[in-house]
Amino acid sequence: DIVYILSKDILKHRRAQKEEADAWLAKGATWSDGLVRVAATGSTDSGVSWIVETDGKRIFHAGDLNNWYGGLVYSAETGTDVNPEKEEKRFLGELKDIRKITDSFSVAMFPVDARIGNGYTRGARQFIDMFRVGLLVPMHFVASGFESAWRMKEFADAKNIPFWCIGREGESIEF
Repeated sequence: DIVYILSKDILKHRRAQKEEADAWLAKGATWSDGLVRVAATGSTDSGVSWIVETDGKRIFHAGDLNNWYGGLVYSAETGTDVNPEKEEKRFLGELKDIRKITDSFSVAMFPVDARIGNGYTRGARQFIDMFRVGLLVPMHFVASGFESAWRMKEFADAKNIPFWCIGREGESIEF
């Protein structure tokens, strides 16, 4: 059986119909079937981030949670100036909220997106400073090339965190 669990903002913005998901979660909500437990945590962009627990493993999927303004001052997307200090404070606040739930993850999937510009690893570095991670998996890097995400490897190595240097679409890893 497949269970679809989606962020409640998708429903709110009418990007899907209510019957298209089995559960709609906003930040702070949880869902469980006894085998899998899913908690919706915060984001600094659209949607939520996710903590999934199963078989004694805890997996974090950041979604669009990131310190997106590590190097930007002007956002072409919104056409406005962005206050990087304010946005970073908001990001760190979300990490603190997650830390109230747990301080470690077996696997963490986190954006390492070179489109941000200078400082594109900043959010991921701040994340691994706050949490113990068994394996760090980069996300949101394809537009900048797979190799762009590999920049994060040196920071993960410095903390003895295995880092998956994904080399192509469809690649898999056994961990």
